[in-house]
Amino acid sequence: MKKLLVAFSVAGVMVLTGSCNSSSNSGGNPKATLFAFFDAMTKKDMESVRKLTTSESKGMIDMMQMGMSMANDNSTFANYDRVNMEIGDAVINGDEATVVTKEKTSGELVTFSLKKQEGTWKVAFDMASMMQMATDKMKEKGVSADSLKMMMNEMNNLNMDSLQKVLKEGINALDSSK
Repeated sequence: MKKLLVAFSVAGVMVLTGSCNSSSNSGGNPKATLFAFFDAMTKKDMESVRKLTTSESKGMIDMMQMGMSMANDNSTFANYDRVNMEIGDAVINGDEATVVTKEKTSGELVTFSLKKQEGTWKVAFDMASMMQMATDKMKEKGVSADSLKMMMNEMNNLNMDSLQKVLKEGINALDSSK
C-alpha cells in the first residue's frame, strides 16, 4: 500500500506540475511569483525554482529533481506554456494567498498556495500543499472522505529522506542496467 501511495504521490507531483504554465517576475505579488515559478519549471531551472518556493518545499523540489533526472520525456515541461493556461487572480489573506489555474484544453483547475516568507511571496510546494491539491482534485472526482483520510494518514507517515534514498537507489539501478 505504501509503495502504491509513494508512486501515486510522485505521479501526482508530475501531473500537477505538468498541468500549469507561466512567465513574468516574482516578488511583489503572488501571481507574478507563480508566473516566475512556472517559467523556471519550463526551463528546468531548479535553482530558480528553489528560490521561488517556500523553505518547507525543499523535500518536494529535491524529489522532483530526482524524477526529472530519471525522465527522458520533456513533454511535461511543455505544459507550462502560458498559451495553454488561464491564471486567475490572487486571493490574498494576510501572508497567504491562492491562485487558481485552468488548463484550457481539459478545463482542469488547480489551486496553488503561496506564502510570504521574509517579505517575498513564495510558492508552497511542500508535502502538505501538494496533499491539499491532491485532496481537492480527488474530492472533485468523487473520491470518498474515508479513502482520503486513509491516504492522508499514509502520506503523513512517509519519511522524505527515506523516499529520496529509495529514488536514488532506483536511479542507480537503472543506470547500472544500461
